[in-house]
Amino acid sequence: MGTQIRWTGRVVSGLGVAARWTTLDWFRAAIERLFGFKPVPGTLNAIAEGDRQELDRLLLTAGTVLVPPAEDICCSLVLPAHIARGVRSHPVVLFRPMVYGYNPAQVEFLAPVRLREALELCDGDEIVITIEDNAHAQKWIASDSSRARPDWATSRPSRQ
Repeated sequence: MGTQIRWTGRVVSGLGVAARWTTLDWFRAAIERLFGFKPVPGTLNAIAEGDRQELDRLLLTAGTVLVPPAEDICCSLVLPAHIARGVRSHPVVLFRPMVYGYNPAQVEFLAPVRLREALELCDGDEIVITIEDNAHAQKWIASDSSRARPDWATSRPSRQ
């Protein structure tokens, strides 16, 4: 078991984009395969407070990259986490779409339940985000066999 890293964050309303994303069959299957549950539609959004360098490091070193079946859908990083508000807490998956211009302070959470209701959260509420600092077993997952490996995994430099 690794070291626990903690941040605080403030709950915010999202744009509603994740509600469509999280209902896609390939996405739900990947989350179930990796984390053992199918997420409810949508995500809980929060703005992480303080120094986010450790959060970014964990996403890049311990997170799993989800590779979608189509090139018009972005990849995303996912990482098991835990959020709490007071005595209420819930295991979650931290979800970060890999989109240009995405707010680096924003974090989104997937769960098998509606987190706003389960943790009685409103915009502006403070949450505690906890992540284990240990390497996740699977580094990436493709949604279908035709994209089983990213191009960079199979390409070889040309010899001159």
